[in-house]
Amino acid sequence: MKKYNFWLSGILIVCVFAIQVQTMIFKESKFHIAIPIALAVVFLTGIVLAYKHNQKLWKERRERLSKR
Repeated sequence: MKKYNFWLSGILIVCVFAIQVQTMIFKESKFHIAIPIALAVVFLTGIVLAYKHNQKLWKERRERLSKR
């Protein structure tokens, strides 16, 4: 996977988070605002971890193929 795929996924999550906050702001409940914040943090952490894991796999593959 390309690096820009992870960036686009992150931007998408941030945009969805912003839309959720905009709709929840009208209820003025801190609990309703905390849920999208927590979800955004979890999703962004998942994307970062997936990107790092993907980099590691590609590095191992390149090393394995260069030994042939």
